[in-house]
Amino acid sequence: MIKFFIILFWLLYVFLAFIDLNNLFFTLVEYSAIFALCIHFVEYLFFFKRISKNVNYFFGFLMTMVFGFEYIRGLRK
Repeated sequence: MIKFFIILFWLLYVFLAFIDLNNLFFTLVEYSAIFALCIHFVEYLFFFKRISKNVNYFFGFLMTMVFGFEYIRGLRK
């Protein structure tokens, strides 16, 4: 269920990247997405060993950047 909302959030962000709306809600979505990408990158660095044991580097990086800890939680230790 949470993955649905995560995908919806990223689709909204991609939509906003192409359309310039100057609204407080959309500005918060843009800043939240930038903040989420930074946090997901730190998660990728922190859980690098676990990710590299289970999948290849690019796929693990991509899934971590989109889903973050929700993806990492499902990986074997």
